Amino acid sequence: MLSIGKLGAGHHAYYELSVATGREDYYTGKGEARGWYLGAGSKALELNGEVAQGDLAHLFGGSHPRTGMRWSSRRPHDGKARTLRLNDGRVIEGKPSKSTAAFDLTFSAPKSVSVLMGLGDGSVRAAVREGHEAAVRAAFDYLERTACVTRRGTNGTRQLRGEGFVAAAFHHRVSRAADPQLHTHVLVINATKAEGRYTALHGALLYREAKAAGYLYHAALRSELTMRLGLEWYRDPASPHPEIVGVAPELRAVFSKRAEEISEQLAATGNTSARAANAAAIDTRAAKNHSQDGKERVLVRRWRAEAAEIDAPGIEHAIGRQPAKAPILIHTAPIIREVVREQFGPTGLTATKTTFHRRELLQLACEHAPGGATVNQLERLADAFIDRAIDEGRIVQLNSDDAKSPEGDALRGDGTVLRDGRADTPFTTTELLAAELSIIRSAYERASEQVATVERRDLDRVLAGRDERRRLSAEQQRMVEQLTTSGAGMEFVVGLAGAGKTYSLDAAHDAWRAGGVEVRGTSTALAAAQNLQTEAGIRSETIAMLKSWREHAEQTGDRSRIDDAVPRSGVLVVDEAGMTATRDLAFLTELAREQSAKLVLVGDHRQLPEIGAGGAFGHLVHRFDDARTSRLTENRRQHHSWERDALSELREGSVEHAIATYAEQDRIVVDASPERLRQQLAADWLDARSRGRDTAMIAYSNTEVRALNDAARHLLDEHGKLGRDRVRAGGREWAVGDSIICTHNQRSLGLSNGTRGVVERVDRDGLEIRTRDGQLQRVPREYLERGHAEYAYATTGHKTQGLTINGEAFVLASDHVSREWLYVSMSRATDQSRIYIDTLDRDPDTGRALSPAEQRDIAILELHDIATRSAAHRLAHERGEPRDSQRLDRNDLRQALNRDAVLRERLERGHGHQPRRRKRDVGRVREIGGRDFGFGR
Repeated sequence: MLSIGKLGAGHHAYYELSVATGREDYYTGKGEARGWYLGAGSKALELNGEVAQGDLAHLFGGSHPRTGMRWSSRRPHDGKARTLRLNDGRVIEGKPSKSTAAFDLTFSAPKSVSVLMGLGDGSVRAAVREGHEAAVRAAFDYLERTACVTRRGTNGTRQLRGEGFVAAAFHHRVSRAADPQLHTHVLVINATKAEGRYTALHGALLYREAKAAGYLYHAALRSELTMRLGLEWYRDPASPHPEIVGVAPELRAVFSKRAEEISEQLAATGNTSARAANAAAIDTRAAKNHSQDGKERVLVRRWRAEAAEIDAPGIEHAIGRQPAKAPILIHTAPIIREVVREQFGPTGLTATKTTFHRRELLQLACEHAPGGATVNQLERLADAFIDRAIDEGRIVQLNSDDAKSPEGDALRGDGTVLRDGRADTPFTTTELLAAELSIIRSAYERASEQVATVERRDLDRVLAGRDERRRLSAEQQRMVEQLTTSGAGMEFVVGLAGAGKTYSLDAAHDAWRAGGVEVRGTSTALAAAQNLQTEAGIRSETIAMLKSWREHAEQTGDRSRIDDAVPRSGVLVVDEAGMTATRDLAFLTELAREQSAKLVLVGDHRQLPEIGAGGAFGHLVHRFDDARTSRLTENRRQHHSWERDALSELREGSVEHAIATYAEQDRIVVDASPERLRQQLAADWLDARSRGRDTAMIAYSNTEVRALNDAARHLLDEHGKLGRDRVRAGGREWAVGDSIICTHNQRSLGLSNGTRGVVERVDRDGLEIRTRDGQLQRVPREYLERGHAEYAYATTGHKTQGLTINGEAFVLASDHVSREWLYVSMSRATDQSRIYIDTLDRDPDTGRALSPAEQRDIAILELHDIATRSAAHRLAHERGEPRDSQRLDRNDLRQALNRDAVLRERLERGHGHQPRRRKRDVGRVREIGGRDFGFGR
């Protein structure tokens, strides 16, 4: 693997904190070979061969080790301090950010390679080291060609390719647990020369290309070792990269003590964040014993003795085969066909995102070379994927404003130029782009259809009836009037959390029924569809079920189910449209159009985004921000006006004031121990529950949810809140009083993913639960044994969207979350919501213990940073316009659509009215380029 760390004076990294002899001596310490210079930038400075003692101090300080020439005048603390102004005028100020002196690129060999090096004889060890060094050089060369870039001009808008990295590499053979662990630190100085002067690297590009470079290193390493030692490789599900055939998993495990130490530390704390992993690495790390490291023969004897104690085949089963005489050649033609077929369609690279880059195709090339290949071979293979897919009309390259190519040529490893900015600009698939544009086109073309309209007298009667029950607000009434009288074939409703979208839909449903218009609903999640049916009275099914019925109709000619699910000239309401993937929305758009039904998209693009490639709903409500988009802006959920204001600010991205408000209202709970923090959260939750409040604990990951559930259940049991009758099923103990959530749809049992309830009776055959709507429901033991149920004291933020908690919410933040997640989680409860976040307990530079006030300030700043991150999707066509040579009004788009097997069947089958409709749709998509839909704006 390849990991990247920033190095700077006093930076929080194990180099400074744990190596008593200092940063420089860590890399040049006893027992390891001296470092060596690499990179075109080093060569230009006449820095060649071994790194001399004292060189690193000069390089990290921004000067030439021989001549004293300086390329940086920055001080260690040249960066600006982060600040957050509270509403009472107090300013929280973090430490100044430090200038980055260098980047540490750490190339780590697979464990089987390290074991082979540790247990092999002298010739094997030499071959492994040489192969590793060659692979490191090859991957580093790729990074230098693609990521050696600097920025100039206002806000760094101008990007220039640099003249090479100034870098030094240091090989290490052992881990801090004194196990064999072959890895190399490549220290890249944070400066490159362009247009005659040195400026800092554009570090983001290093991180962006790191994963591809890591894959290239592993593929090149496999190639080098196969040539040298005749090794064979296999894929182990427990390893991210292929391992050596003949090096037993037991051997790898016995020499993975550091990984085991870190895993045990994380398991003990229950925290899975990147910061927790770094902290665990520091807390469990012992200083390197350089005197022991230097005695290679002693280490090898010890390793062999450890290996002899386990019952596993020795490494002699790995080597001894005939080494390859020439570089490994991979059979590219079948690989190209397979990748182009599988990756450039709905289930491939754009399944969950709208665009991809060349670097991701390099990763695919590496995955299709289990025996390894050279970087040049892999680059040619990745470019062949692109060329073939473009020629077949499967993908297009976008002119993206987000990813402007740096000035200067990007090169392949063989020295040829990558044309058309291919190294930097995004690609997308034609089928996804066609889906996006078909949605937009349908919205334009259906603007004046006059479908699903209601007479004014029927509408007035319904609205008057609402006045007698619970009055609609002015904006809710406008929404109902708009939906039921405009006649537009597609309309949109945007409502912030707590604005009463479902209640307003219930009123619109009443009006449509009064006018004789049939209404149906759908959503991605079954729980959301059921909520729409329960709360608004709109009969609803999942999108997946509609797809199944549509396919059944086309295969059999029986349209009874699909005609009932989407009545002709009726209304189809899509709830949680902001979480509906683009391809699903395109399907619904087409289905509503063929049924002449009005399509109403309801949601909030500022809440949780789609799981699949998305951005369509957000794009539509921005594009049609006129009479066709109803907006519900009044939050009716939270009791406190300050909380409603803070949520509105958080939703709109005014993060600083929102976080400051939560801090002032004492809604942020901080602890340096993740375990103590969870215990505090669970205790606060139990206190609220004991006061009779409706409560929820909310976390990001399933791991965090399970930890909170276990903590909560332990407290309940300790306080006698659970019944005596118990049954164990599915790895859990269930008792009367337990909260339960079902996680699997099983309609025959009346259970769905998201069904919640409280256990009222237990027996050996299962449970009887009372659901949230007051119904008694049987949960069979077989369902439980399959792991389809969890405790429901805590839940993920994604499962809370659309829910109202009439009480209090307790939200566990982590470094994985986004602004959208935080907004959804903090907007569920009516009474109050609290954020719980772990923080540092010591200064990362000095090791000084931080006071509680300092810990709180750091946590608030970190929460501010979390809340600035958006996870919202953008349509592919918003990211850029296709290159002129790849316009979508060419026949290749039709070919791309016809390639879809199901579509081809529909076109060729010829029964009913389907062929005419499908031919019309293909023609419609071909004409997309003929009208200005704001493409690329």
